[in-house]
Amino acid sequence: MTEALRSSRRIFVTGSTRGFGLLLAKRLVSIGCSVGLNGTIASEEACRLIESNSNCKLFLADVSDHNSVSAAIDEYESSFGAIDVLVNNAAYTTTPTLLLKGSPIQMEKIFSSIVMGTVFCTQKVVKKMRAKKKQGLILNISSVAVAFDSPGTSCYAAAKSAIEKFTSCMDAEIAHKGISVRSLRLPPLSGTGMAMSFSKLQQKQTLNAFGDIALPANEVASRVADLLIGQVVLEDPIGILNSQGINSVN
Repeated sequence: MTEALRSSRRIFVTGSTRGFGLLLAKRLVSIGCSVGLNGTIASEEACRLIESNSNCKLFLADVSDHNSVSAAIDEYESSFGAIDVLVNNAAYTTTPTLLLKGSPIQMEKIFSSIVMGTVFCTQKVVKKMRAKKKQGLILNISSVAVAFDSPGTSCYAAAKSAIEKFTSCMDAEIAHKGISVRSLRLPPLSGTGMAMSFSKLQQKQTLNAFGDIALPANEVASRVADLLIGQVVLEDPIGILNSQGINSVN
């Protein structure tokens, strides 16, 4: 892919004011993409990024609020033009919590941010892509949590499982229009705020359950960025990123 094509990519990343989403946004900004950061709170690190780079901007919105995120996407396109790639990364996450100890509000936030946030953002962006007869990519961030029965992750894993099914159905629905919908399972990540909030016991339990070593979040962000700019191609709707690379889930 040429540098000119890289820099033409207009990418909106939900949940990108902190954690993995912010690392991914930083990588995309560094290679010249026009990046829309999104979150409900402007972190200091996100503010520093937009202050020092003209090719990114912050769009505050709650993805589980249809009107809020719809307005943010409209504002992005007014600033940078039609979106080429949407990354649905936003997720309300907590340290692993057993279902019987979880609060109803906590459980509702997990599902509304991951599932409804993905649905609302995808619907809005796909409508715009189709109206402009534009090809594009929707990438839904999933987790290896869906493949393991790990105590304390029932709601999170169920929500991620739901977006994987949403991904495959949406790809079947709109692939003929030139819009690809993909979901990528990420491994446990080291170096993120969520990972660092875990106790040593929780970290060990998580790694044992998910069957892989934690990969550096910066390295994973770089690999995902390669997928978004077309350097790596995921042919099937559901993929997994691990120490061997990005592969389809059979």
